[in-house]
Amino acid sequence: MCYWDTDGPIEVSENGSTIGEFLAKRKERTQAEQWRYLAYHGGEVGNNLVQLMQEMEAIPPGKSEQKTIARLLRNEVEIVFCSVICPDYSTERQGDEIRYTFNSLGDGIGIVTSRALEVHVSLAQFFANQGTNNQPRFTLAMADQEANDSNCLRVGLGREEFLKRLRESQKALADQAQHRGVTIETPFLTELDRDRWETSKLEAKHLVDKVPRGLLSFALRVRRKLYERWAGRILNEDAAMTMLLVQVEEYIAVGRYLSSANRIIVGLDPPIMANFVRHGAGQTPVIYFKRPDY
Repeated sequence: MCYWDTDGPIEVSENGSTIGEFLAKRKERTQAEQWRYLAYHGGEVGNNLVQLMQEMEAIPPGKSEQKTIARLLRNEVEIVFCSVICPDYSTERQGDEIRYTFNSLGDGIGIVTSRALEVHVSLAQFFANQGTNNQPRFTLAMADQEANDSNCLRVGLGREEFLKRLRESQKALADQAQHRGVTIETPFLTELDRDRWETSKLEAKHLVDKVPRGLLSFALRVRRKLYERWAGRILNEDAAMTMLLVQVEEYIAVGRYLSSANRIIVGLDPPIMANFVRHGAGQTPVIYFKRPDY
């Protein structure tokens, strides 16, 4: 079976053990080696962008994605950096980390959104100082598709109030970005193109069947505790896998939906989920960042 690593597919076993072996081997490569394609093909701006990405602990995408980014930089087209951000679910501190509890929904800037804002502000400031015509746009799209029956029930809200709080969160985000001197678009995800979103969901239903079982098993080990907090109960193996498969299909749909010749998808959730976004995104570059587990 194949695991979609950033450098291409590798064989994995049913239990996903080969994935860990591959990732351990990959860590032996230096950051410079992993970013070499963007540094080599992207000119001065590409070299400078590599330095910023390393400082922000970005996980290097594969060579074809880096070459696509380099081409966008050389051609000075308008790049659109786009992230999908989570609703402002409740959190609690557990030791040195902050974790979602999903017991309620706020209307402010959540922990994933806060990290996404920092990344996008840093990128905006970077390009403003490069002295080129290549000034990107930045989009932080709220995952409004999460206003479904189960999530509304989990946080004790009706759908209308759930969506109202998401809108307030997006307003707070836009205001904070403006305060930082950066203009960021803050739509709901499905507002970008409602017809395409529906089409992308249908296409994802067919693509999810091609995801290797070993990769799903590996992802479930990473995500299971989060799903149990989200569900509000201990989950057996089948129930946990069901939640994962729903998310996998959604992530593939997001990749399909956001794929574009001049877009770069930026992810701030667990890097294992980048595989599913890539499965839908095709040639559109996907960049994820190292981060604590939420």
